[in-house]
Amino acid sequence: IGPEKLGEVLYCLDAKLSTIGMAPPKAKANAYLVQYFYGVLTPKEESPNELQLIVYTAGGLTANLYRVYFDQTEKNSIYLGDGATVKKENSKMVPDEISGGLGSLQELKKILDMTNKQELLVIPQSLVVQGSDACIYEG
Repeated sequence: IGPEKLGEVLYCLDAKLSTIGMAPPKAKANAYLVQYFYGVLTPKEESPNELQLIVYTAGGLTANLYRVYFDQTEKNSIYLGDGATVKKENSKMVPDEISGGLGSLQELKKILDMTNKQELLVIPQSLVVQGSDACIYEG
């Protein structure tokens, strides 16, 4: 997944989740700081179209974790799934608050272990635009 697709996902998250207080936080006035893992973490439990996305607040001490699914069948869609908040402890992101049924604490720790190994990326606000995929949140 490239920066443009991540920008499209951030746009969807902001458009659909801002009314419930779960919009992705900005690390700077004009940029997001993210880490992600795309693909299957646990065979038979996840799909290859699943994105685990951590979006950091300014200072990087807390973040929101989002689970996103891409449907490329009939109509290209971005489905926004469960989420959680995480915080930094001993230089690692750990669970803070699990909301929306993200799953067990062990599953969340597994997701964080994998995403913590990924590179931190800066996504400029200029890439956070509506794309051609439909944004769907059924929370």
